[in-house]
Amino acid sequence: MTVQRYHSWDSEDDEDGHYVAHDDYAALLKERDAMAAENARLKQSIDEISEAFETGTDGALATAVNEAVNLTTPATDGVLKRIQAQGVDNLATFAGKEYQRFVGDKTLQRKWKGIVLLCTDFAAQLRKEASNG
Repeated sequence: MTVQRYHSWDSEDDEDGHYVAHDDYAALLKERDAMAAENARLKQSIDEISEAFETGTDGALATAVNEAVNLTTPATDGVLKRIQAQGVDNLATFAGKEYQRFVGDKTLQRKWKGIVLLCTDFAAQLRKEASNG
């Protein structure tokens, strides 16, 4: 999810702004609530494993562990994919600066350009995976 941030004194985008658009805010709340529900399920799963372990029933412990291992966390996975995409974007930005540094050296520029393109494609793939959740 991309969130547009603003300062209160103008309506231009600003990555350090303190305000976000209402639709972005609503989407962030929905995403946060989904992650909170997933984390609650994970915590409950840990509690069930602990209880089964303390009671000493192998069958209950095996069931609790099996259920915990098979829990899905699509909201959390989506957020992590978007965070990973931001890291790849940072690498692409770094590679772009390196590309500029080697003006006149076609071989090195070609290598850095390849890295930029690879990173851009990979970040897009991560974002697509995040949205398909």
